[in-house]
Parts: sequence; structure tokens; C-alpha cells
Amino acid sequence: MGKGTANAVPVSGLVLRLMPFAEVNRLLADGDQPGMLWHRQYPPSDTFAAALMIQPRNGTWGIHQIIRDRLVIGDVGFHGPPDDRGRVEIGYHVVPELRGRGIATTAVRQILGIAWTGGARTISADTDRSNLASQRVLSHCGFVLDRVDLDGVDLDGVDPGRVDPRLDQLHWSRVRAR
Repeated sequence: MGKGTANAVPVSGLVLRLMPFAEVNRLLADGDQPGMLWHRQYPPSDTFAAALMIQPRNGTWGIHQIIRDRLVIGDVGFHGPPDDRGRVEIGYHVVPELRGRGIATTAVRQILGIAWTGGARTISADTDRSNLASQRVLSHCGFVLDRVDLDGVDLDGVDPGRVDPRLDQLHWSRVRAR
């Protein structure tokens, strides 16, 4: 599947692996994880930031590495466990060399299944206004744009077709179907 392809076809052979907290600590300590093959562009600085948010009690609600052919090529995960309303936020990253191939879309779909099984009722994600590829991933996975943040001011109930490109953050969500 090439870059810019409108259809999101699941990528076969992708596996999500929950990164145990001990390995998260090792990643933070020395940036390496023995026993795993990592793509040369992994991990990005965002993975370190996400690792800092994880607490040992989070269990499933941590970082899941995206593995293909026994090589870590990205990650997808939660910013913590669901809140008291069942809302959880996700983030994801695929190494730049492999973007545009449906990997992020497939990984996000897999993490949605983990979230629903774990009891989440609403899943949210944020994108920068300029990150059109990430916006397509969320759209393919059933998320809807529900809020825009303009320099710290939230604008609720936004029509996605009328979003000013100068806005900073787009907030997306997906509610579990009943």
C-alpha cells in the first residue's frame, strides 16, 4: 500500500507487545532493550515522553510495541488507565521509513480492541493541525473530530470541513458502540 492511499487495508503480521514496566525503566535509563530487535529509527523521543507517564499499576494501559517480522517498528499505547467516566487517551508512532503503509491504522485498530476489552467507553487522541496522516489514521478507525484547541482555548462541536488550518490541536474521540 503506497503513501496517500485512501483505503486502510489491515497489515498482516503486525503484533502488539505490551512493554513490561521493567523494560520501560530500562528504556528510560539507557535507551536500549536487550533481546528485542529495534528498527534503526526506533524509539523516538515521543516514546520516552510516553514512558514517563506510565505507572507500574497501569498494566494493559501502557506502551505496546508494534512488531513486524520480529522487529520493533513503532508503538501505540495509552496515556494511563481509563478515568472514572471510562475515557482513555491513546498515542502512536511508526518509524518514518515505514509510514503510509497502513501500519498505524492497523495498530490503532488493535489497541481499540484492547481498550474495549479493558472496559474503556470512550477513546480519545490528539493530533497537530498539520499532521494530516495521523488525522487519516483516526478517521479510518472511526474517530470523529470533536474539539479544537486554539492556543489553549477549546472550541467544541467543530465541523471538520471548516477547521481553520492555523489552529494548534485537534481532539478526536471514539465512543464504544453498544
